[in-house]
Amino acid sequence: MSVLLVVVGLIAGCAAPAAGMAQPAGADRDGEAGALILGALQNAARQQRLRVAMFRETFATKADADARRNVETFTSSVSEVDTERGRFRSVWANNILQDGFSVGRCVDGRIFKDYYKAESQRASTLAQAATRLKLLPAGDLFEVTQPLRFVTCPHLGLLPASPPLAMSRLSDGVFPVTLNDKQAANWAEQVRAAHLFNYRDEGVVTWAGAAFRKISFAPRDADFTVNQTLYDVFRAAGEIDRITAEHPTAEVAYEFQSINPLNSGGVGGYYLMDEMRNLPVYSELQGTNLDRPDAASVDHSKRSGGAATHNIARTRQTYAYPMELTLDIDSPLELLE
Repeated sequence: MSVLLVVVGLIAGCAAPAAGMAQPAGADRDGEAGALILGALQNAARQQRLRVAMFRETFATKADADARRNVETFTSSVSEVDTERGRFRSVWANNILQDGFSVGRCVDGRIFKDYYKAESQRASTLAQAATRLKLLPAGDLFEVTQPLRFVTCPHLGLLPASPPLAMSRLSDGVFPVTLNDKQAANWAEQVRAAHLFNYRDEGVVTWAGAAFRKISFAPRDADFTVNQTLYDVFRAAGEIDRITAEHPTAEVAYEFQSINPLNSGGVGGYYLMDEMRNLPVYSELQGTNLDRPDAASVDHSKRSGGAATHNIARTRQTYAYPMELTLDIDSPLELLE
């Protein structure tokens, strides 16, 4: 974590991988496959310049999540951070707060929100919302010039609530972001010692025209405490209690956001890693969770706002580590399905 973030905070479509000529693949617990991916995620966790494009959908039940039916909420976002220069940029669209879609942008302290509209006047699909990420009158955005509390940009993509609501995410729910070298190493060691996952080396696959190592993982023994353990490990390795005690206004919540609400359940999926750079470049992840008792009462015809609609998430995301941030007021969303 950079000194700037600790002391002052920040002012405010790729195809699925295809199988290639794979080296022998196989399952292990904490052997070579686990060492490979934990090493790559440790390296990613220490990067101070990061870009994450994410598509996210949530479900009320495991059966719906497994079948990708009755999707309750959709989110698409692209987020960039450069902690050394104190810069954050993002663009996002989602229907987390209401039936219609909200849209917004952050560009180095400039805040762009959608015009206040009735839900009936908002985009009804993610694809429609993506076309409205332009300034009025061409789109729905205007630049905020008055101080507002309920905005994401000063909080690196999170609306200030309890718990925070993520409009755009830098954390995928497995590894934390923008730790320092020591913190990242401690994080990897604690995850390794916790024996949270079974890992499998799926060999080399082709994605976006290049070859990458695919490592899949799943929670051991259907463990529904994995996400809480990942959160606890983040707080310990990232020295969050000490940092927030010394700097109560430090922005730290963005560094780790669990895939499921309130750190419930577990997470599994796969990463594609660039073995030369020892970094992840793409992942597809799915939360695991027990069905909530109120899941049967969810009205799938609308975004009811109940906690059950966020119970289990499925995501896919790309990761990049740019020398310079590139998002601007015209940048589009990248993953819409």
